Amino acid sequence: MHEYLGRLYVGTGSQTEIIRINADDTWDLVVGPPREATLPNGSKEWKYPISGLDAGFGHSLNDHAWQMDDPYGFLYVGTYNASIAVATSDGGLFYGLIGQMAANHCNARVLVDLNSATIRSFEPVP
Repeated sequence: MHEYLGRLYVGTGSQTEIIRINADDTWDLVVGPPREATLPNGSKEWKYPISGLDAGFGHSLNDHAWQMDDPYGFLYVGTYNASIAVATSDGGLFYGLIGQMAANHCNARVLVDLNSATIRSFEPVP
């Protein structure tokens, strides 16, 4: 969980999803599969990921949103990637994924860390 630009971002375990809770108690689906949601007035509406990314940042074995932080004006989400034993086509391994979301819009980029199966903390560097 992390407050970013006045909104609370909450990550899930098992098939990483991210939702953000707004100051008016509404919520947005940031990362995850579309779903039908019940509104406070009882009506229903479909929520679609504003990043355009399905659960796990589009990678089915990306699990657990471990850590969130916002250095450099972006929200970063560190995760655990369950594919640590799955070899890639170039003989390497596919490890931890980070989602990066821009401040005022939700263009999501996915960055891959080939040295870690889990990203549990961040340390800004100059």
